[in-house]
Amino acid sequence: MGGSFLFKEEYNDIDIFIIIKKGYKEIHEEKLHIIKLTEKKLRNPVFQSAASIAISNFVIPSKIICPKLKIHEIMSAYHEAAIEVMDKQEREMTRFLIFNYYLLMENKLLDGLELKKITESLNIPQLENIVKKLIKKLFANTYVYIALHEYLKSLSAAINAEKSNENLKRYKNLYEEIINETRRSKAEAA
Repeated sequence: MGGSFLFKEEYNDIDIFIIIKKGYKEIHEEKLHIIKLTEKKLRNPVFQSAASIAISNFVIPSKIICPKLKIHEIMSAYHEAAIEVMDKQEREMTRFLIFNYYLLMENKLLDGLELKKITESLNIPQLENIVKKLIKKLFANTYVYIALHEYLKSLSAAINAEKSNENLKRYKNLYEEIINETRRSKAEAA
């Protein structure tokens, strides 16, 4: 069993994990969130995080299978997270970026409480720093340059076409900054 009920007086539900031979299924019954999953699926970082603050009657496998993120996944999550932070919305994509940043950059698996605290206090400059570091660490400079350069063309067209384009300008500035930094590090390596 796990979830916020372990550290909060008020909670939405109690997570109950049941290990099965194959498949995956989630069931919601009143205040119970029953998650049936395989032992292999339990090695997913999200479940490992939940398991780190859980009460268990079985040994939780400690080997984590880290995700392989694509650059467009990070960019898309950043676009959504920026809106979440600025508009004070539910921060699902912000959590996704923070979780993966700590896992892939800091080699730290955040539990739900840690993730919640960091997510609630995160601001736009911190979010952009996380995105920049993830992209620079996970992808080769040449790939980053080409992928972002191509995307910037469509982003520039969208900025010119839309009246409400502050977010688009923010994205463009960050991607231009990343491109310039990849150029600099490429020149320094030569």
